[in-house]
Amino acid sequence: MLEDVDRAIEVLAPCAEAVHLKDVQAHRGDPKTFAFWPSVPVGRGLVDIPRTLRVLRDARFDGLLAIEIDDLHPMFDADEDAALTESIASTRHVLATVTGEDPAGTATRS
Repeated sequence: MLEDVDRAIEVLAPCAEAVHLKDVQAHRGDPKTFAFWPSVPVGRGLVDIPRTLRVLRDARFDGLLAIEIDDLHPMFDADEDAALTESIASTRHVLATVTGEDPAGTATRS
């Protein structure tokens, strides 16, 4: 916890074969614990998703990009389906902006 996320992405992007894209929002308690950082839909939290995807693009990342939702923030009423649907739409939008391509139809739910 409390790593420099931007720096970690820069260092690891050239070596990455798979990326779990996750966004978080502070909640309550001790910021050194996992529970303090629940998931939120991609693009609604503290992680700079456009920057993250630009760094991956610049590193020529062509591996698996998975959206990760776990321990969903209470403000989303445990509606993981809605959080995932919003995350897919947001990620597609950012990817289109970053790559200049239309990624529609490239993401699937399993």
